[in-house]
Parts: sequence; structure tokens; C-alpha cells
Amino acid sequence: MKQEINRFTAHTNCPPGEYLAIFTNSEVLKYPRGEREILSFLILKDENTPLINNKGKAYYSVIVCNKTKGVSTKSKITKIKLAMLNNDEYNPLDIHIGLPAIETFYDRRFKVLVAAKSDDYNFITHIQRPRDLVWEDIEMEYEGGFIKDPRKLYNQLRYKIPKREKDSIDEAFNHLLNIGNGILLDEKGNFKNDIDYNSDKMYGPDSSISNTHKKIVKFLDTQDLSILFGNLR
Repeated sequence: MKQEINRFTAHTNCPPGEYLAIFTNSEVLKYPRGEREILSFLILKDENTPLINNKGKAYYSVIVCNKTKGVSTKSKITKIKLAMLNNDEYNPLDIHIGLPAIETFYDRRFKVLVAAKSDDYNFITHIQRPRDLVWEDIEMEYEGGFIKDPRKLYNQLRYKIPKREKDSIDEAFNHLLNIGNGILLDEKGNFKNDIDYNSDKMYGPDSSISNTHKKIVKFLDTQDLSILFGNLR
């Protein structure tokens, strides 16, 4: 009988590129805005050898999904499972009835494309489907009305700020976004919705930078300016 193991949750240290990878784990973790399902992949040099960096550490990357029960045809996890199916598992009728549990795909190998989101974070954007070797884009746009860009939301709500306070609030808002020399922004200047508060740059979950990020995330969730600046009169 195969021994049970505690599967690792991957840290994301892999440079951008095309790789062979083995799917190792799926785990639900808490993030600033709800829970996420993290699919972990070990990057491979060949079928049975991990790719190692110059510090002797193995390379990993991840796919981040919203937590779901896996029963929605529109969910990202469903799209990923479809991409992972082998040719003998892909039935044009069965795929519209249901799909195997995510654990079914553990220890399978896939070619993946890894993209960089920031200097210290990367993620998998494409999986090469085993059944036909076509590259499947697994990224999905949010279908609801949630605004991910705090600048866009701020500009939509700016009319609520008293005229005499607009300039000072504008300056305060820009200061919040650029705190810590722009650590809350990616290389394109976009706000990072998901950040590891325990990273060296964030100084822990109770630091002023982490608390500012939490405050901006809550502002996006509630669309309430008072989260950032208190009651405006």
C-alpha cells in the first residue's frame, strides 16, 4: 500500500517560460478577499527529475482559483480539469455531466506556460492538453461587477468628496497606493489583489503596509470611501 504523504503547498519561484511540470497538490488557503484554491506544480527538468536552481532549490509554480464545490460548468477549476483530461477520459457526453475530482489528476505531468506577475510571484497561464497537445488558456475574467482597480473605483466615487477636500484626498489616496515604494503595485502599476503578508517586503500581517493593503481590498469589496478616509462631510 502506498504511504500517505503531506503534500506541499508550492511557493512561486519559477522564471517565466515553457516547462514540463507535475501536478502535486490542491489546497484551499485564506487570502485578503476570501478563500482561494491553490493548485501546486513542481517544475521538471525531464519526466522524473525536478528542475533545480543555482541555490539547490526546486522550482515551483501555481494556479490560483476561487474556492468552489467543483460543480459549476463556468468555474476556472472546471476549465483546468477539462484541459488535464487524457484522450481516453475525454467523452463529448460525459464532460457535460461531470468531471473527476481534482485529486484524480495528482502526479500527472503536463507542459505548462509560466508568466511573471511581479518580481516575487509567478503563475501558470496555459496547460498543454494531453489529448490533442493544444495549449489551453486557463485564465478567466471575472463575470460579475466587481471592480479590481482601486483607481477606477476611486474615480467613480470621487464625486462624493466635498469640493474643498478633493485635492487633499486625492493626494492621500495616491500615497496609500504607492506606500512602501509601490510594493502594492505590479510592474505595470496595477494593484496586487493577492499578496503574501509574511513576505520580507510586507513585514508581516500586522505591518502598516499590510494593513494598508487590507484596507484597499476592503474598499474594493464594499465600494465605500469611508473605509479609506473615514466619514466625509
